[in-house]
Amino acid sequence: MVQVGTTAFAADAWCHPTTVSLAGSMLAMDAPKEIMDFSDGYMSVITVTAGADTVGEERVAMCVSGMGTGAVCASATAGGDDGVMAANSLKSMMAAAGTWVPEGENAPENFVALPAGAAAVLAPAGVNNGVAPEATPEQIENEETPEAPEGEDLEGGLAAGASFSVTFYKPKKAATYAGLWRFEAGMMVSGYAMGNGDSANMNKKCMDATLTGASALVAGAAIAFGAAALF
Repeated sequence: MVQVGTTAFAADAWCHPTTVSLAGSMLAMDAPKEIMDFSDGYMSVITVTAGADTVGEERVAMCVSGMGTGAVCASATAGGDDGVMAANSLKSMMAAAGTWVPEGENAPENFVALPAGAAAVLAPAGVNNGVAPEATPEQIENEETPEAPEGEDLEGGLAAGASFSVTFYKPKKAATYAGLWRFEAGMMVSGYAMGNGDSANMNKKCMDATLTGASALVAGAAIAFGAAALF
């Protein structure tokens, strides 16, 4: 795990503590085909920690990028009260290489969902709308449709010291990457913070770091399969 944000909140640069962890897990035989086709089991985890209580209706948004690579970002927005994570505000996104502009302005349309094969999982759970469970035999018999759980505000979810994260499978190793980049141990990456209001499309560099972590796959699926969400 390496720090790519700042160890303390840097208000003038919008930088919050942000870490990147690398892990590897051999995919289970029953893993969804879209994941098997996309990844060999290596994963990244980006964790953002609020360095200060987030002001109501402002967001914390951090991105990770290498030199010439695309970027992966995670964000959450405060509700009407300071430090409260608003329902359905926890999101992840990416910008492909060639579209990501470091330390500059990024067009909103350049940010897209992570590929389905990345099976991005956001935490903490319960903030965003969930997926409807499988119907029980009784529900099927009564022709009832299970309802998806609704996301809820998280008290203290964006208070100083609170964290949120996105975990995702990386693409298989290739000479070039059309979309999501494969971050690996030994790569130099940088953390970038995105602004709010009139500066919402701007980003500022926080710090550089060399990735360390998984160099071998271990048995067992490591994350639950989920879906990515846009900013």
